[in-house]
Amino acid sequence: VDDLGPHAPVVLWTRCGRAAPGPALAVVGSRANTVAGAEATAEITSAAADAGCTIVSGGAYGIDATAHRVAVAAGTPTTAVLAGGIDQLYPAGNVELLRNVARQGALLAESPPGTRPTRWRFLARNRLIAALGSATVVVEAGARSGALNTAHHAAQLGRPVFAVPGAFSSPASVGCHRLVVEGRAQLVVRPRDPVDAVVGPRRPRGGRHVLHADEPLAPGREDPEVLRVLDALGRRALGEQELAVRSGMSFAEVADALALAELQGLVVHGVGGWTRS
Repeated sequence: VDDLGPHAPVVLWTRCGRAAPGPALAVVGSRANTVAGAEATAEITSAAADAGCTIVSGGAYGIDATAHRVAVAAGTPTTAVLAGGIDQLYPAGNVELLRNVARQGALLAESPPGTRPTRWRFLARNRLIAALGSATVVVEAGARSGALNTAHHAAQLGRPVFAVPGAFSSPASVGCHRLVVEGRAQLVVRPRDPVDAVVGPRRPRGGRHVLHADEPLAPGREDPEVLRVLDALGRRALGEQELAVRSGMSFAEVADALALAELQGLVVHGVGGWTRS
């Protein structure tokens, strides 16, 4: 959340039952989801759980609740960012779900205990969901959905944003389609697309990068993505997730750029992460 700069929270309260190591995927969407939206959420969340990602959402009805439920069922950590105090489990219909989230992952809130949720706090918490996720996927969103606000914050932070397409006649997909048309989000073609942006695409055993015999190896310093990664590297060693944030690239793009740079002796990987050679 330090990436939020002056808008970062001063303090966060938490009810945590299990540490959530590794990268996180933020899954958000409409409270009044369709059956197709719930199915898409389940597939994306399952793919993220299989890849070892923490699922971050807002604990609301609809897409949020589906994402949390699938994560709980899969036994993977999940985090719900609340709009009120950490003791205000809202909405009432999700109280038991939020208790399960607290046991298996974490509840987070920036408001003091006892604070009731309000409309502006729901909007304010969206920036935290965006900051906690290495990428954000909007499954369904109406024209004025709060999920669009989360996507906007994620884009401002340089995080990858994805949107799931739906029927052109569905009001629940209007916001997603606008995100794609306006170039603010990538289209989700496969359930694993958002996951690949967080942890990188699946690679064959025994190596991080496979170079085909007929694939030319361009000089690393001429590759624009390699240059962006090299510029993001400072004096101290950095991990791939932090490099993705600093460079504004996806996790997969950073991994491929580092692989190319390593082959050409431009970077080395040590205990603390990546450094220039």
